[in-house]
Amino acid sequence: MTFPLLPWLPVIALPLGALLLMPASIPAWEAMWLLAIHVFAGVKWPSWASVRKSVSRAADWRRHLAYFLAWPGLDAEAFLSPARDTSLTRKRRTASISSGGLSFACASGWCEDRDSANLRPDPREWTLAILKTAAGAILFWGVARLAYPLHPLAAAWVGMTGVGLMLHFGVLHLLSCVWRTRGVNARRLMNNPLAATSVSDYWGKRWNTAFRDLAHRFIFRPVSKRLGTTAALWSVFLFSGL
Repeated sequence: MTFPLLPWLPVIALPLGALLLMPASIPAWEAMWLLAIHVFAGVKWPSWASVRKSVSRAADWRRHLAYFLAWPGLDAEAFLSPARDTSLTRKRRTASISSGGLSFACASGWCEDRDSANLRPDPREWTLAILKTAAGAILFWGVARLAYPLHPLAAAWVGMTGVGLMLHFGVLHLLSCVWRTRGVNARRLMNNPLAATSVSDYWGKRWNTAFRDLAHRFIFRPVSKRLGTTAALWSVFLFSGL
């Protein structure tokens, strides 16, 4: 599998441009967020360009625009592909991942597992997403501010936890629910990491699946074909550090 170089230019150009144009007086936390946004915007483009031709007839321009502006995931193929039957319930999820004869890659959490992404969210899932958003907001705007005069460092940790809970586990989960209600294959990015049964399950299928989708498509699959699964896993690990 080969990919043209041009779609990858934004991955370098956007973060580099942000660093060069960023005022020296900007607070460190603002610099971090700006850099993260530019890195994310950069990797969005190759994830879309690699599947654009294969899904161009399946999705109209509004779905393509929504992928860039209204969905933080990086699995463009899933998001832009025609919706499958979303009336399934969780009781009908396939058990293929837990069946015998799994390859090492599947055991390491790098299998395709999209069936659950197409399930319409039930009221319990909506409630959970709302509660996580509210809890994160309370930590960030309430507890952290009250704790700051007493212990600034502790307040910073509480605030950081609140941001993560509110944004990554809350708002993005709500966004996943919205898209899946509309029949779009948009599984939540933080897929219940506390339910992980192993380290590989945690990193491969539950924590930040946007990175997992990017790494699986552009690193794991190409490297595993040439050098084997172990080399592919190490390549993904090294890329995550970068």
